[in-house]
Amino acid sequence: MKPGRHPAPPGVHWRDAGAHDTEFRRDLHHLTHPLAAVLPAGPDLTALLDLQYAARTHGYQQRHPGARALIVETASAAGRAAGYLLVDDTPTGLVLVDFAVHPAHQRQGLGAAALARLQEWAGFRSITLSVTPGNPAEHLYLRAGFTLQGSSATHHTLRWTPAG
Repeated sequence: MKPGRHPAPPGVHWRDAGAHDTEFRRDLHHLTHPLAAVLPAGPDLTALLDLQYAARTHGYQQRHPGARALIVETASAAGRAAGYLLVDDTPTGLVLVDFAVHPAHQRQGLGAAALARLQEWAGFRSITLSVTPGNPAEHLYLRAGFTLQGSSATHHTLRWTPAG
C-alpha cells in the first residue's frame, strides 16, 4: 500500500455539516482543546472555551469564506457524528483548515480514513494544513504522507503532494 493511503474502517463516510451540527462542533472543540486537559472543568473553563471557539469560527469564516464543513460519521456510531473537517477547495489545492476526531473515536483509523478520502478528493492537487507543534495529530499527518514545509513558534505548515 502506498504511504498516505489507509483503508477506511467499514462504514466511514462524511456529509456536509448543517445547522443541527453546531452543538457537536462546539462540543468537539471543547473536548479536543489543549486547555481542557490542563484546567479544571467548570463554568469558567466552558466560558473561556466558548469565547475561543467563537473567535476561531469567526476567523475561519473571514480567512476561508468558501470552506466546506464536513461531519465524519461511521456505521458503528449509528450515523452519529464522530469527527469534523473544514476544507477550503482552492484552484491550486485543498487547505485543511480544521480537523478533529471525537476522543471516543480516536485511534480507531477514523482520522487516517478521513485523510485518505481527502487525498482522493484532492486528486492531483496538494493539501496544506497548519498544526501546533507537539499536537498528536501531527504524527497522523506525517504517517499520511504530509511533509514539513515551514515552521514558526506556534505552527508547523505541512503539505501533501500526490505522487507522480
